[in-house]
Amino acid sequence: GYKDSQGHGFDPILSKIIYRDFYMSFDNLSRIKTKKLNLGLLILFTFLALVFSFFVPGLGLLGIALLPIPTVLLVIMGRIRDGIICAMVACLVILALNYILAPVAIILIISVAFIYRSAVENKKTYWQVIGTVFFAFFVAIILYIILFSAFYRVNFFSETLAGYNEYIDGLMDDSFIEAYSSLMMFDRSQMSEIIAQTQSMLKFIPRILPGILVVSFGIISGLNY
Repeated sequence: GYKDSQGHGFDPILSKIIYRDFYMSFDNLSRIKTKKLNLGLLILFTFLALVFSFFVPGLGLLGIALLPIPTVLLVIMGRIRDGIICAMVACLVILALNYILAPVAIILIISVAFIYRSAVENKKTYWQVIGTVFFAFFVAIILYIILFSAFYRVNFFSETLAGYNEYIDGLMDDSFIEAYSSLMMFDRSQMSEIIAQTQSMLKFIPRILPGILVVSFGIISGLNY
């Protein structure tokens, strides 16, 4: 009769449960906001790496090496969905430049991320990781060539080489070259000689392109590690 007359008293167990649930909900909300902020910053980092790769002369290899790092960090931490989102959102900017390169870049970034996840879980050596990342870049190039050839229904190599040679043959009429010639006060004969030497050198580059790609992918893989 006494307890009934006192009404509902203070229940310490119930109050602890309410306190825990109340503050845990705010704690979870804070963690969600922090994760979203981290994801936004990593997407921005990936986007800036893309900008460096395409638009900053001399830093292209560094930009490509840094490109997969945000997604790698997210995937290693177990945030696989966020890692995929990071790669996809950041690479949307490439669609304006090349809509075949965008999916290839996304596949490459995600592949490199899972290579590092596997390396961490299986404790792979330095050379194993670099070799696998190198192979991923090589496969990405092959995939791009296949998709380009299939989409445009052309031979990628002959089309690219023809465009390259056409540009080299027209160097003398290039507006930048003309501006440079007038700035340096070269006469026509001197400039023609310089252009001829430059053209012969540039036309030799496709012959050593495979070696250039191998060295570039090696540098990128090392920097990325």
